[in-house]
Order: sequence, then C-alpha cells, then structure tokens
Amino acid sequence: MRDREKDFDQERIVLSLLHRSQGPVGAGTVKEELFSFGYELSEATVGRFLRELDKRGLTCRVGFQGRCLTKLGRKRLLELEEASRFHHSYRTLLEKISEPETSLKDLLEARIVLEVAMVRIASVRCTSKDLTLLAEKIEQMKKQRSLEEVNGLIDGFHKILAEATGNSVLQAVAELLQRDIQIKGDLERIIEAYEALFDALKAKDPKKAEEAIFECFATIGF
Repeated sequence: MRDREKDFDQERIVLSLLHRSQGPVGAGTVKEELFSFGYELSEATVGRFLRELDKRGLTCRVGFQGRCLTKLGRKRLLELEEASRFHHSYRTLLEKISEPETSLKDLLEARIVLEVAMVRIASVRCTSKDLTLLAEKIEQMKKQRSLEEVNGLIDGFHKILAEATGNSVLQAVAELLQRDIQIKGDLERIIEAYEALFDALKAKDPKKAEEAIFECFATIGF
C-alpha cells in the first residue's frame, strides 16, 4: 500500500472509531485501534496525527478525556468510506481481468455495457473539441485500405469517447477493459456506422447515440 493510501486508511480507521464511540476517545484507544489494523505507531506519532485532525476541523478535543468527531469529520468519513469501497472494487476488477480464465466473451460483454453508458453521457457532455477529435479519427479511417489499419483508429475513437464523458472513473474502467481485438467486417459499413454515431453525438441525442453504438459493435464483429 502506498504512503498516501496508508494515510487515508489510517484517517478512515480513526474517524470510524470516533463515530462509533459513545463519548470522547483517548490517544491510547486510537493507538490500539490502529494496531488492530496492522499499523504500529508510537504514542508521539498518534498524538501528532490527532492534532492534525484537530487542525483540519475533523475532530475536537474534550479536555483531557479525548476527542470526538465533528460534523465535518462525519462528512469526511463518508467520503473516505466511499473511496475505500471504490478502490476495493477497482482492485477486484483488475484481478478479475488479469485472470487467464476470464474469457474474451465476458470482457466484450462488460465493455459493451460500459460503452453504452458512456455514449449516452458523452452525447450530452461532449464539447466542440471532442467532436473535432472524433471527426479527425473518422477522416483518418476513410483514408485506410484495410481493417488492420483501421483497428487502431477505432481504439482511439473509443478512447476519445471515454474522455468526452468527463468521468475519470468511467475512463479508468474503460482503459482496463481495453483489449487488442482484431475487428472484422466490411470496412465501408464500419465507417458508415461510426459516422452515424458521430452524427448522434453532434446532435446530442442519447437515444440515437445508443442505437448507433450497437450498430458499431455489430459491424466490427463484437
């Protein structure tokens, strides 16, 4: 686990402890809680850690009794718990994709579901710059003479599509699901399908964009 991830994890553990407690919690109890999760910290280190939480307004000291969680601390705890769940799911996804027994069919099904969601979002959020980049990819496709030459351009088109959603999580998952898949089908039909998708994105029509992405998948043999 990286240092930054450890810091976030320790913060989550301490804030969670304070949230569960009925009253102020002392540094000794915090030290024991961190130790139970595999973090062996000195009393001085725990003290500095708690004072930093005080400065950030996440905790407040109650005399010599210990510390309690503030309203801001409860909000921060929710954020950290959500981030922890996401990272766990992300690691699980990465492990699953890396498994040799994970079939290409499963990966394609997951990618199609994701791409449909992305294209609906992108159709609403795509900027003029995104559309320009997508149009350039299509123009480059038209200049190619073989499916092999178009393959990389199609991957580039879908990468721009993911970026057009403005959602970094979708982009990360899309990149994980990206695989070097040799497309098949009629080159002219493939280009026509991607032109139709581009037109739907330009018109900001989510329904037509969804229909168009399915046609794209059909023409490239997904």
